[in-house]
Order: sequence, then structure tokens, then C-alpha cells
Amino acid sequence: MPGAPYGAPAPLPGATTVTTVTTNIPIVFMPIHAYPHCDPPGDARRLYKAMKGLGTNDSVLMDIIPHRSKLQLEQIQAAYLSENRKSLEGDIRGDTSGNYCTLLCDLLKPVLGYKIENLKKAVKGLGTREVLLIDILTQSSNAEIEQLKRQYPEIEHEIKGDTSGNFRNVLAKLLKANRLEVPFVDDLKAEAVAKEIYAAGEFRLGTNDSKFVDIFTTYSPYFLDRVDWHYRKSHGHSLTIAIEKETSGYYRDTLIALTKPPDVYFADRLAQAMKGLGTDDWGLIYIFAVHDKAQLKHIAKVFAQRGHGNLAAKIEKDTSGNYKKTLLSILS
Repeated sequence: MPGAPYGAPAPLPGATTVTTVTTNIPIVFMPIHAYPHCDPPGDARRLYKAMKGLGTNDSVLMDIIPHRSKLQLEQIQAAYLSENRKSLEGDIRGDTSGNYCTLLCDLLKPVLGYKIENLKKAVKGLGTREVLLIDILTQSSNAEIEQLKRQYPEIEHEIKGDTSGNFRNVLAKLLKANRLEVPFVDDLKAEAVAKEIYAAGEFRLGTNDSKFVDIFTTYSPYFLDRVDWHYRKSHGHSLTIAIEKETSGYYRDTLIALTKPPDVYFADRLAQAMKGLGTDDWGLIYIFAVHDKAQLKHIAKVFAQRGHGNLAAKIEKDTSGNYKKTLLSILS
């Protein structure tokens, strides 16, 4: 099973493989992408020239912004502001529009700040955007969640006020940031947990939801993958099917999300975003904005491995214009 724990401290350059004790699942720690010849003042000048006066040289915007790391983009924005006394994001908003504009602007944002911005969108105003909450809270590390709470202290109160039932309970537990993140698996423990899930669900009439919430918010997706192996062996079907039998709605979706490592989760989300009529452009943009180029290329491989086809071909079909060109350039 593919897996890459995003949000962990950046590793030394080069890919390192760690193998779980009992399951032999490779977990790839991918190096953070950075353009090797980045010149922040030079890039800032090129961007300013591309948007100065009438018309916009979009090829320059697409050549620079999608191909710099978050740190490099921070440096470029600082240089742009220092030299021009106005923000790069503001000028981009003035010179571009639609999903293309949103994508470029969101690529500029540091991941943590961008997640906070989207959490606020999810709970502010009329209605709650539940998928946003699931995307962010199930796929953030404990350290990220602690940072989110420090910078957005109202989040726990607002989520409790805007959600209900078992969905609220599972999100509240995730916000405790106590999920085990060690990639090694104790096989005997995994077998015992598979039995606990069966006893709390399919074995009985009604579901012990508090037990479900405790288990799925405690263990890593790598551990739950081994639990799934034992569950299949004993009961003839997957943990996902058991969850679908016993739960429903956004609560069900959250539990299933917690069984998937980030690369698998986001590969499936991309497929969902481009399934059927219409495209979930918010989903596409969010996923591209919170991952770097190397991670997205890895997700594209997982996308194909999961039977979703070729990610670039799907994007080619479902998007258009400079928005499409920018997405495809990141995957190239």
C-alpha cells in the first residue's frame, strides 16, 4: 500500500524507505521540492513585468508560481512587496480571474495558514462545508493540528457548534491530536483491534460508536491497514465495508478517510472531484495547494495504481484554459 506521512519534519535529501515490522509496507519519505536555481528578487521582477500595463504575460506566471516551493514563494512575495510596495497576490487577483486566479493565489499561501483559512470557510456563515473539515482534520499530523489550534483557538468551539452526532464526536477527538503516528505495526495488537471492531459493529445489534471513534482516531492508517488484513481474513470483507454497513453520512466518510494514508486519500479525492458531470474545482485546487510538486507527482502514481486512470489525462478532460495549463505544468 502506498503511503507518505505528509506534515512530518522534512527529511534529509533523497528518498528513505522504512519498512513496517510485520507487514513489509514501504513508506516513502519524499524530499520537499524546491526549484534549485530560485532567485526571489529576479522572479519578483519577472512577475511584476508580466503584469505591468495592459495585458498579462500568463506564461511567466505559470513558469514561476507552480514551480517554486512554499518557502521560495514566501521569499518571492517579500521581494515583490519590498520592490513594488504592493502584494503579489493582489496584482494576480487584478490580472487574472476564475479558477486560474484562485489556483495561483492559493499556491502562494503557506500550508498551515491555508488550512486555517479553509477551516474558517468550513464553519463560518450559513451551513457547514463538511468535506473541507474531513480533508483537513483527517489528513493533518498531530503537530499540524496543535498549530492549527494555537493559531485558531476558536476552532474546537466552532466545530462543536456547527456539527452534530457522531460526526462531531469524531472531529472533536481528532482535534485532541493524540493519534499514534509511528509507522511500525504490532501484528498481535492489529489482530486484537480487528476483533474489537467486529465486536463493536457487525457482531451486535446496533453499533458501539464510541468504540469506533476511539479506535479510528487512535491508530495510524498503516496500523489500520494491518487491522484490515485481519478483518478480511476473519470476516471475508474489508474494514471499509464494515464501516459502510455500520455507519452513514459524513461520520462514515470520516472513518473511511482515517483508514487511508494521505497519498491514497488524496488520490481518491482527486478521482471523486472529477467523477461524473461537473468538477469539484475547490477540491482540485485545495489538493494542489497543500502539496508540493514531488508529492503531487507521487499522488498521480497512486491515482493510477488505485485504478482511477491517468491523472493528467483526467485534468486535461475536466478543466480548461490557463487553469488547466497550470495544473498540468505541476504534474509535468
